Amino acid sequence: MIKKSLITLSIILFTSVTHAETCPTVSQIKLHNFQGWGLFDRDGNTQPSDNFTNDVASFALGYFAPEAPEGEAQCYYKDSSGSDYMNVYLAKETLHPDTSSVTWVAFNDGRMECYSNDPARCLFVVGNS
Repeated sequence: MIKKSLITLSIILFTSVTHAETCPTVSQIKLHNFQGWGLFDRDGNTQPSDNFTNDVASFALGYFAPEAPEGEAQCYYKDSSGSDYMNVYLAKETLHPDTSSVTWVAFNDGRMECYSNDPARCLFVVGNS
């Protein structure tokens, strides 16, 4: 019984530690498939998604902002004119950058940024980094 419990606990811990997530792709956003991610403006206010889902054209940046009230994991996108960040972003709580990836750049204040045109290169993991 103890052996079975230890194996179950190990599996639970392993899967929670290794769960990775990325920012939603443009295709997912256009299909309104970004559940769990909140949409915010520059001031941290929630925003309706209609203009965002219509105008989004490409991924611009993965961002980690420690203790940000709207969510530490943040995703920024460009519109078809190439405007960076579109004045809105997606955010989610409890995710941290996968620091095993070389695409994340760390700053002294704890922020991290991942510049890529592919959100799959900017992995987040559940829990602490």
